[in-house]
Amino acid sequence: MVMSSKLANDSEPDEMASRMERAVQQALDLRQTVAELFDPQLRELVDVVLIELGRRIATLSR
Repeated sequence: MVMSSKLANDSEPDEMASRMERAVQQALDLRQTVAELFDPQLRELVDVVLIELGRRIATLSR
């Protein structure tokens, strides 16, 4: 799903937080699946996504 920046910026804070929580849960599920593949490059990519999601959540909670 692709969302424009304008739409994301216009969303209510609770809606944005909910979307971020969903994204984190999906990334955690993906990380678990990737771990079963024993592919360190894929695991690293998923970790980068999780780190970036964490940064954005921290920004939202300020």
